[in-house]
Amino acid sequence: MNLRDRYTSDEIEQINKQFYEQNEKDFHEFKNSVRKGQCWLCKDGLSTFDETKPCPHWLLMPAGFRKKHVKHVLNGFSYDVIEGFLRWYVNAGDAPFRSINDIEGEHDPSFIRAFTIKDDKLEWSFSFAKGCLQGQDGHGPHYHFQMRVDDRPFFNYSNYHIKLSSNDLQMLKVQTGEHPDIVFDDRYAMGMEGIMTKVDPKFLMQSLKTTDDEANAMFHMQTMVVAEPGTEISGDDIADLIEESRRTGVPMAQLVKRISNVRASVFIEPGDAVPKAAQRKKVRTKKQSDDQ
Repeated sequence: MNLRDRYTSDEIEQINKQFYEQNEKDFHEFKNSVRKGQCWLCKDGLSTFDETKPCPHWLLMPAGFRKKHVKHVLNGFSYDVIEGFLRWYVNAGDAPFRSINDIEGEHDPSFIRAFTIKDDKLEWSFSFAKGCLQGQDGHGPHYHFQMRVDDRPFFNYSNYHIKLSSNDLQMLKVQTGEHPDIVFDDRYAMGMEGIMTKVDPKFLMQSLKTTDDEANAMFHMQTMVVAEPGTEISGDDIADLIEESRRTGVPMAQLVKRISNVRASVFIEPGDAVPKAAQRKKVRTKKQSDDQ
């Protein structure tokens, strides 16, 4: 049933407004808890591990956490909660957005969702294809999870088929636009795909600064400068702008606007600080399942 069959436009707008306000409040509380070293969900310390109290913060590898404990988290909490916790956790730190590689062009296009989150020595990846949601092979609707520690395998995609709850399936419909009347506010869980596609390029360009530390760069930016027909570009002018860019941190794309007879094309792509997308091998069962 369409929401507009149940609610008026004003009621839908009010529901969306309340959701946005609650989401903003929750994230700021979450961020403050992280700064205090406390888990927003269970209220224990992020570095604590109590085998009788499973919590998504276990995935941050507190002392005592082992591979056998991963399933306790995956079984005890919905996909939506686990994904949201890890996204909020890295975005509450000093490197928001760039720690989440959910760039569609870097993942298998047959996957409905696929992304990798990295924080220092820890890396978490999620994926599911159409066959996963259809519950093929008798597993029911499910997703796959992978975890790496110091770039070494800790928990593999193939280790487990994790159940998707009915609420997870409804949330996925909202996230993929099947319920257009519901606003999915992901600003605090946003990764690189959102930054690349939802943020105005002009605003993005104005907010960027150059850096000599390419390993921690969120973006790579290239500027191509072409003189207007019948004119020439002064090499001295370009050299002066390059020097000013190095000195001030203002990108060439901004400075080159001062030259009246040139046109500049700017190309922005993810930088070295964005984690590489963890790929999942395609698997074919005897029934030729589409579950990958």
